[in-house]
Amino acid sequence: FPSHDSDYKSRIKVRIFGEAWEKFGHLPSLDCNIYVSCEIYLKGSKFGDVDNYLKSCLDGIQLSQLIKNDKQVVRAEVERFEVDTKEEERMEIRIKWMEV
Repeated sequence: FPSHDSDYKSRIKVRIFGEAWEKFGHLPSLDCNIYVSCEIYLKGSKFGDVDNYLKSCLDGIQLSQLIKNDKQVVRAEVERFEVDTKEEERMEIRIKWMEV
């Protein structure tokens, strides 16, 4: 995992661009409420508060311009898991739009 919060956000932004391009051929702009699920996989026992990881996740999604504002998030879940190696460290994000 990057050592700085801005690194997390930038990596999330880049990954969202790539995933959206692969799936849709462009980056859609969601103008609706969304649900975000964030799973964090970290090695060792020293890690930050899960709410800080969630905030970085939401800021990265907003930076990607997939959403206009992270106020669009009406439901969010975050879980932290411990892994055995640094190579297994990752953040998995799922985004679903909510029907109104």
